[in-house]
Amino acid sequence: MIKTLPYSEAFERALPHFHHDTFRTHIFLSRYALRTMDGAYREWIPEHMWNRIARVVARNEKDKQTWERRFYALLEDFRFVPAGRILFSAGNPRRSTFFNCYFIPIQSDSVHGIT
Repeated sequence: MIKTLPYSEAFERALPHFHHDTFRTHIFLSRYALRTMDGAYREWIPEHMWNRIARVVARNEKDKQTWERRFYALLEDFRFVPAGRILFSAGNPRRSTFFNCYFIPIQSDSVHGIT
């Protein structure tokens, strides 16, 4: 069984990883940390998130372990930060998209044509 934490405990454990910056800690937990469907936290530190993302991104490679390590090394210490939707969606059981932008065809080249 995977360990989960309520927000208050996840917050206390995450705080040192964000140098006790409460705003950064709250943003990480509320936007990017993986939660169960009932809201319990499965991730509470960035390392958990980096592992999840690296595992998902490497899953189609022939040598999954090598690529997972390589992807993790890129993510570690926020060296490379993918788009927020990727941080949230990779490995998330919720229906979500990896796309940050959407293409919406317009009817005509005018403000009214966009709506």
